Amino acid sequence: PATSAWLKVAEYESMDVELNWDAINGRPTSTPAQIDTAVSQAHTHANKSTLDKFGEESGLVRFNGQPIPAEWNGTAW
Repeated sequence: PATSAWLKVAEYESMDVELNWDAINGRPTSTPAQIDTAVSQAHTHANKSTLDKFGEESGLVRFNGQPIPAEWNGTAW
Protein backbone atom coordinates (compact mmCIF):
# COMPACT_ATOMS: atom_id res chain seq x y z
CA PRO A 1 0.00 0.00 0.00
CA ALA A 2 1.08 3.58 -0.64
CA THR A 3 2.45 5.42 2.35
CA SER A 4 4.12 8.75 3.06
CA ALA A 5 6.61 7.15 5.45
CA TRP A 6 9.72 5.15 4.68
CA LEU A 7 9.53 1.49 5.45
CA LYS A 8 12.83 -0.30 5.92
CA VAL A 9 12.62 -3.69 4.25
CA ALA A 10 16.26 -4.81 4.26
CA GLU A 11 19.61 -4.24 5.95
CA TYR A 12 21.68 -4.26 2.73
CA GLU A 13 23.12 -0.77 3.10
CA SER A 14 24.97 -1.72 6.26
CA MET A 15 26.29 -5.11 5.21
CA ASP A 16 30.00 -5.69 5.66
CA VAL A 17 31.29 -7.20 2.45
CA GLU A 18 34.68 -8.89 2.32
CA LEU A 19 36.09 -9.96 -1.03
CA ASN A 20 38.95 -12.31 -1.61
CA TRP A 21 41.25 -10.99 -4.37
CA ASP A 22 41.18 -14.38 -6.12
CA ALA A 23 37.37 -14.33 -6.19
CA ILE A 24 37.13 -11.13 -8.23
CA ASN A 25 36.22 -11.77 -11.87
CA GLY A 26 38.28 -9.73 -14.33
CA ARG A 27 40.78 -8.73 -11.64
CA PRO A 28 44.23 -7.42 -12.63
CA THR A 29 46.96 -10.02 -12.94
CA SER A 30 49.17 -7.88 -10.70
CA THR A 31 49.19 -8.56 -6.99
CA PRO A 32 47.90 -5.92 -4.58
CA ALA A 33 51.52 -5.37 -3.45
CA GLN A 34 52.64 -4.76 -7.05
CA ILE A 35 49.80 -2.29 -7.55
CA ASP A 36 50.73 -0.45 -4.33
CA THR A 37 54.36 -0.23 -5.48
CA ALA A 38 53.34 1.07 -8.92
CA VAL A 39 51.17 3.76 -7.35
CA SER A 40 53.91 4.91 -4.97
CA GLN A 41 56.40 5.08 -7.85
CA ALA A 42 54.02 6.59 -10.40
CA HIS A 43 56.18 9.69 -10.70
CA THR A 44 59.86 9.14 -10.01
CA HIS A 45 63.08 10.32 -11.63
CA ALA A 46 66.40 8.52 -11.81
CA ASN A 47 68.09 11.95 -11.63
CA LYS A 48 66.07 13.22 -8.65
CA SER A 49 69.18 14.44 -6.80
CA THR A 50 70.03 16.67 -9.79
CA LEU A 51 66.47 17.93 -10.18
CA ASP A 52 66.35 18.79 -6.48
CA LYS A 53 69.18 21.29 -7.07
CA PHE A 54 66.91 23.46 -9.23
CA GLY A 55 65.23 26.27 -7.37
CA GLU A 56 64.02 29.85 -7.58
CA GLU A 57 65.12 33.06 -5.94
CA SER A 58 63.46 36.42 -6.52
CA GLY A 59 61.70 35.00 -9.58
CA LEU A 60 64.92 33.73 -11.18
CA VAL A 61 65.88 30.11 -11.80
CA ARG A 62 68.81 28.82 -9.77
CA PHE A 63 70.86 25.62 -9.86
CA ASN A 64 72.41 24.62 -6.56
CA GLY A 65 71.66 28.14 -5.33
CA GLN A 66 73.60 29.82 -8.14
CA PRO A 67 72.40 31.72 -11.23
CA ILE A 68 72.35 29.67 -14.42
CA PRO A 69 74.55 31.39 -16.99
CA ALA A 70 72.97 31.98 -20.38
CA GLU A 71 74.77 30.54 -23.40
CA TRP A 72 74.28 33.75 -25.37
CA ASN A 73 76.55 35.56 -22.86
CA GLY A 74 79.48 34.02 -24.75
CA THR A 75 80.62 34.34 -28.33
CA ALA A 76 80.60 30.65 -29.25
CA TRP A 77 76.97 30.37 -30.19
